[in-house]
Amino acid sequence: MKNDDAVLSSRQSAPALDRRQLLGFASATGLAVAAVGQPRFAAAEILEQGDEQCQVAQPAVQSVDLSDDMLADFVAVSQALTGEKVLPRRLAAEYLDRFAKLWDSSKTDIPNPGYFPKLKALNDKYKGLPNPSPDDRAAQLVSDAVVGDAAQQVIYLWYVSAFFIEPPDNSIGAKPGTFKAGKTWIYGTQEQYRQGLLWRALRAHAPAMPQPGGGYGYWAYPAKSMV
Repeated sequence: MKNDDAVLSSRQSAPALDRRQLLGFASATGLAVAAVGQPRFAAAEILEQGDEQCQVAQPAVQSVDLSDDMLADFVAVSQALTGEKVLPRRLAAEYLDRFAKLWDSSKTDIPNPGYFPKLKALNDKYKGLPNPSPDDRAAQLVSDAVVGDAAQQVIYLWYVSAFFIEPPDNSIGAKPGTFKAGKTWIYGTQEQYRQGLLWRALRAHAPAMPQPGGGYGYWAYPAKSMV
């Protein structure tokens, strides 16, 4: 399976939001993306494999050795940020792997140091928090000046299966290691998109995505749970 992420050109400025507002933003943008329809999905390459011309030429990122402990930490902070008590471990492992391949658009080093140190800082911050209500912990993480962006990326990833970040500048004449101004939705696989928490929250199927075992008329039935 190809783990290369794909870009859907839907650039917007990044808002500073608490978790409730952030989920509203994810819902609104997710629906806006869905409203584009299947032809745009095909061009955006929200697939596991497809036309390589549509894929992002990703910058070289420093490698990360992932461990079971890292996965456990990622699941724990994801549960706090999404409000979900149970998250699929297999999907969490895929998302952790995507974080390990994600670039840090604030750096121009070659190879790029990657976004993973920010995710690790988020995990460490979460483990060091006192034990108030889950919503309080999530609010502290999202509003934190250091780890807030990473917290938002985790929420985006689970709800709409995409990062919201500046893409590499691969235009002719661009300096290696530089990034475009303005953030873009960076999607993964078709299956990850189908399992976005947003669709279950809306009690809807992922738009334009066939459901396993579906067949004609499947859209007339309630959405299946992802867990």
